[in-house]
Amino acid sequence: MKPKAKAPLTVAEKRVARAKRTAREKAAKHPKEHPKCGARKRQGEGTCKMHAGWGTDHVGYGRCKRHGGSTITHRRAAARQIEEEAARDTPYEELVKRTDLADLIVELKSRSDIADITEELALARAVTINFINRADEMEHALLRWSASFDPSYREAQQLHLHELIDARASEEWERYTELMERQPDPLAFVDRPKKIIDLANAVKMLRDVVAMADRVLERRDAGAIPVRDLERALGEIVGVTEGAIRENIGDVALRAAILAAIEHGWSSIVLGRRDPADERTQDVHSRLAN
Repeated sequence: MKPKAKAPLTVAEKRVARAKRTAREKAAKHPKEHPKCGARKRQGEGTCKMHAGWGTDHVGYGRCKRHGGSTITHRRAAARQIEEEAARDTPYEELVKRTDLADLIVELKSRSDIADITEELALARAVTINFINRADEMEHALLRWSASFDPSYREAQQLHLHELIDARASEEWERYTELMERQPDPLAFVDRPKKIIDLANAVKMLRDVVAMADRVLERRDAGAIPVRDLERALGEIVGVTEGAIRENIGDVALRAAILAAIEHGWSSIVLGRRDPADERTQDVHSRLAN
């Protein structure tokens, strides 16, 4: 009799096995860094320095064999520890081990601004536009594929094949050429579309692109000062400046002239980016005035 095939491991069992294997590999490569048993010695000389799980089936976890590591209680405790560590294991670990993805991750991490996703935004836009532009093409291909399973189309296809064989056998080449050009069309056997491509996917993709663009703008404007805070700060600056002038300048006419000059200067300040052409024009006017 053939031995009964083993049932495939579940995801949890695979994680536990991977955790055990990792612990054994660490113990072999770095024995000094391996976790210790830690059980208190009977003679009161501190704790056990043996490797955790030494002499048991749970190497790297729990008590060693000398301190009850093979008993049911400590085996269960080690199993819980293994499961907890396996649960913390990242689900992307196996993907990262792939060479192409690992190289791509290194390349992305080397970017000057790792939070910059403008390239990803452009890619998402391109994929979305390409998806929408190819909607008719994909719908046509889907209808043809669906119609190819129709019994009437299969019958017509078999009849056409028999006619081709008959024309070739009887050397009726004109008829054979005509039959080759007149292949049965699956769309002629479809009464209604079996399924049309779901354009809701395109809407979802557009929504994702917009959300990504919002994140880009939000990060770009993260260092900007809100208008309300700017107005409050300017108001406080005006109050402090005016108070200082009134306290330190006794001449009323001079004080009024200084305040008027400050007010005129502040009113000419333009928030936002200044056009270089405007700056050059103002420079020319100032030189002509002088």
